[in-house]
Amino acid sequence: MVSPNNNWQQVTPGGGGRLMWCSASPHDRNMMICCGDMGGVFRSEDRGENWVFCPAVEVERVCHCNGSSPWEYVIDRAGEIWTGSRTRGMLKSCDYGRSWKRIPGPWDQLKVLDWHHATGPEFVRFSTKDSSYAIAAWNRYGDNSEKRLYYSTDSGDSWNLLKSDISDTIKEIAFESESIAVAVCEKSFLRFDLSAGTTEFEQLKHKIAAACWSQDKVYMTVDKEPGMGLYCLNLCDYLVYKIDISLNSEYSWVTCVSACRTDSSTVYVGLKGNTELEGDSISTAVRSIDGGKTWQQVLFRNPEQKQFNISPDRWTTGLWGWQTPPWSLNVDYLDSSRVAFSDFTMCGISDNAGESWNIVSGKPVLNGLVPAGGPQMLTGWNYYIRSSDIHYAATTDFTGWMSPNGGADWKYCPPCNAPWHNNIYALAFIPNRPGLVFGAASLKHDLPYWHHMVSRESRPELWRGGVIVSEDGGESWNHLEPDKVGLPDLPTTDIYYDESGNTLYIAMVGGGVYKSNDLGNSWQEFNGGLSEKNYNALRLCVNHAGLLYLVVTTAWDAVTETVISGEIYRMAADAWEQIDLPQELVFPVDIEFSQNDTAMYVSCFQLWRELIRHGKGAYGMPGLWRLDKDGVNEMIYSGSPVYCTKFVPGSEKRMLLCTSDDGAHISDDGGVSWNRISDLPPGNIHSATFDPDNPTDVYLTTFGQGVWRGGID
Repeated sequence: MVSPNNNWQQVTPGGGGRLMWCSASPHDRNMMICCGDMGGVFRSEDRGENWVFCPAVEVERVCHCNGSSPWEYVIDRAGEIWTGSRTRGMLKSCDYGRSWKRIPGPWDQLKVLDWHHATGPEFVRFSTKDSSYAIAAWNRYGDNSEKRLYYSTDSGDSWNLLKSDISDTIKEIAFESESIAVAVCEKSFLRFDLSAGTTEFEQLKHKIAAACWSQDKVYMTVDKEPGMGLYCLNLCDYLVYKIDISLNSEYSWVTCVSACRTDSSTVYVGLKGNTELEGDSISTAVRSIDGGKTWQQVLFRNPEQKQFNISPDRWTTGLWGWQTPPWSLNVDYLDSSRVAFSDFTMCGISDNAGESWNIVSGKPVLNGLVPAGGPQMLTGWNYYIRSSDIHYAATTDFTGWMSPNGGADWKYCPPCNAPWHNNIYALAFIPNRPGLVFGAASLKHDLPYWHHMVSRESRPELWRGGVIVSEDGGESWNHLEPDKVGLPDLPTTDIYYDESGNTLYIAMVGGGVYKSNDLGNSWQEFNGGLSEKNYNALRLCVNHAGLLYLVVTTAWDAVTETVISGEIYRMAADAWEQIDLPQELVFPVDIEFSQNDTAMYVSCFQLWRELIRHGKGAYGMPGLWRLDKDGVNEMIYSGSPVYCTKFVPGSEKRMLLCTSDDGAHISDDGGVSWNRISDLPPGNIHSATFDPDNPTDVYLTTFGQGVWRGGID
């Protein structure tokens, strides 16, 4: 998979995360689009064989979990797709998603735009009888996170406020006729005559979790209701009736529902298996062709089931691939035999009403190797080049990747037997022991993103981690039992091997630093000099002279609801020596050094905006700080959170800066000025690894967008 100018290429497998709302155009079934819970949007023009990452500057953060599809195809205008982006606004594409145009409206004045405050709608719906009429729905409109409806009578060219004082979460919009629309909410529905300007309201008896408009009906699921709650709102008489799925007690509740926009007799639902069953291998999808009177199972993902009907040659198949139920279903607007599903690990499409499914989120495995490509839902933290052929990727959610051919194909070798099997943040290699590899492992993913950092008190069962070890170059893994080797069971986010002292060091969020002088057989706490208020050790870094530095990132005191600033330390004999930091430098995550070690560059991440209003304690703007030995401290980049900064090898002035929302930037003057790399696909970058054989080539690990290789000349 390459970007449009062929400069940047994806070098890790795709399709290993929560992909949502995989959908094919009703006008051209080869044109597909899907989004993910980490912000990315992906597009295919060959029915899912290959995928392209849509540029984040055009479309990102499409709503992925509101219970209703975020994609709207306009039936009488081929190629036209509408959606909403929380940060980019209301969006329209006229070319099947290749490019996106921002639709102006009152939302352009909004200032607070993030996961909790949206500038774009959660979904847009056009009347199937007269596509000049449309309604757009917000459940988190801007600064105050309001629920709002806007309407258009000119095919979406202009929009006017329809209703703003809505207390109920909006789940779906349907059109009864050309200009009469219905907003189905969590506990009620609203009926609007867009021509006359009138509104009617009616309370529902059930709490709606998800809904789907289909011709003259709205199918609705009720969240976790015993007996698998599926209901139907009839748009002819506005009566609500329950649909009996009539299956056995192995299923606990309906997770999603979808139906053809022009045929309400065929409906698909996702079913979750009972929690007492081992895993969720029984979870499935079923179909009715008579409006819910009878049902047939159409998704078989358990190998023990004789009708096993998904692609057997994907790397997710047989592992996590059938341990969650379908969380989204999308039926073609014009053909009810065409349907797509997604779960927490993959997307599948069917052209024969669910008789068989082709998994499109990852390429077929050949000779035990997983090719690069697919929707880039892997999150990468560090990339390692051991030789021109042997590469490693430290990733989260799905981890244990080694490439024998320079990133073209990968072996998937997860540490299945370790208690922290899903996340490796960093690796350490022992030079005189080629097969010996140590990994910093964790059960908690996505540290140090702030919404995860503040979850420690509410989800303590996830705050676990330690060290894993492989003696065969990453083909298989064991873990070090924490209580047997002297370690706490805490998230471990970095590991470093000091060859001169034959010493391993690890950074543990909440536990500080531990070291081992016998290749991991025993460990000792190494926290002398650290502030007892904050042991959130995150990163171990070495300057050009070989001196070890430590990044202790920011912490959250849940009792006092106070932010505690992060710190930076350097090793001094047998303890840590604190470095004086500017008061505004609060959230450090990485450091880089000038070639002569006279300057240190500190990358700073971002706290949620809500802390400015509601939190106590420290708050600092994200960006990049330069700290000089002569005491001159200055922020040399601001405006975006920065996760890492690297000097280009062989240059004293050229720097690569990696942000979490604005891609990568290059400076040719030591950080005085910066230029964004405009053709780089991913927007949220964690680390940069330069190719030792070609220093102008760099590997960038990203949040939910895989790992990319490209040239920076």
